[in-house]
Amino acid sequence: MPQSELGHERIGRMAPAAPPLPPPARAAEDDPVPEEEEAGRTWASVADLVSSRNLTSVLEAALEAAGQLEQLSDPSLVATVLAPTDEAFAAALESLGMSVEELLADTELLAQVLPYHVIPGQALTAGDLEDGEILQTQLGGQAGELKVKAGRTRPRLETTSGQTASIKNADLVAGSALVHTVLIPGSDVFESSGVGAPSPAPAEAPAAPPLPPPPSPPALCTHTLAAGEFLSSLADTYGISPDELLALNPQISNPDSLALGAVLNVPCLEA
Repeated sequence: MPQSELGHERIGRMAPAAPPLPPPARAAEDDPVPEEEEAGRTWASVADLVSSRNLTSVLEAALEAAGQLEQLSDPSLVATVLAPTDEAFAAALESLGMSVEELLADTELLAQVLPYHVIPGQALTAGDLEDGEILQTQLGGQAGELKVKAGRTRPRLETTSGQTASIKNADLVAGSALVHTVLIPGSDVFESSGVGAPSPAPAEAPAAPPLPPPPSPPALCTHTLAAGEFLSSLADTYGISPDELLALNPQISNPDSLALGAVLNVPCLEA
């Protein structure tokens, strides 16, 4: 067979070309963004980050309900923000027996809880957090402290209630701030600052001792006024004052002029 025909025969036996691969399907708009895809990504502000991530939708709603979203919209804000994920909120709300709607309606609670997740004045990377370091949050005071604990790959944060928060996504750049998303199990996201948990019932004040019964009125006898007796001498005889004697005898109109033979009420003398 001629060389040219052999060549045509080989070409004719080649498998048909595979059809081009379809373009990769786009992730659904509300699918979570994988952590590796967020590396190197930046946001204009903390509010921009929280609003654009599907894993922090409850946090966004809570910040808006508490009137704190505008503060976090400032791109020049220097802070470290610990952003609880929706998973963290779900665990906390289940532990507290609350719904998302009940949480968002309790703006007084939110105004106390949310500052516990902001460390003002410092944009700290996960690498900046040193084992044993105490971080002061916006909550202020000892109740607003977080303690850094060494972890296998990333540091963890111990709350004032003794729970440990793990960092899920670290070093997310949001304007001049850095954000770490955190998972905090149970209700300590609320209890760590001493708020949100049911307040203990105030101790009942001890019952006042019963008042002593009023003294029994003295037993009364009568005395017939004799010659030479006066109100003052009669009061001395019965061991009371003239005023007390008058109180026992409201019928006396003129204590300076007592009628002879008048019958007066007087305390009975002990035999």
